[in-house]
Amino acid sequence: MTRRLWLHIGSHKTGSTSLQTALRQGQSDKTLGGWSYLHARPRVDFNPLVRCHGMGAGMHTELRWPFLERRMADADHRGHGDCILSSEMLFWLMDVADLEALRQQLRAHFDEISVVAYLRRQDALALSHRKQVVMGRAAYQFYGAQIRGCPSSSRI
Repeated sequence: MTRRLWLHIGSHKTGSTSLQTALRQGQSDKTLGGWSYLHARPRVDFNPLVRCHGMGAGMHTELRWPFLERRMADADHRGHGDCILSSEMLFWLMDVADLEALRQQLRAHFDEISVVAYLRRQDALALSHRKQVVMGRAAYQFYGAQIRGCPSSSRI
């Protein structure tokens, strides 16, 4: 039997929390059909998979492999077939080696992987990310607290 994964990589401020809440509700009321929604209980997302360190051009991400391995083993043990995983924090992965390692790790559990990304008009996304900066979220680590709308690094 082919086992499928839909991987939602989102971006903060693109409706991902609404999607995650609906998926979690669908998991609870059994309206996802044969799909299982993997999330980090009690959260509605899988964001603990990625941790950000540093600031601006020096910001880097850390994939939390033990977290992923435990969740995948749990999904395998529970007999979850087709799965959906959603994490806005995957948006911040920029290292090709990390992306390849994640792909290999997920391929060990799934035969087919589809990546879904929600998009938002760039000016609206930049404004929303600036609001995230004020709240001290991961966007703060990327953009910093400067006044200009986009970081002055070579990242973009």
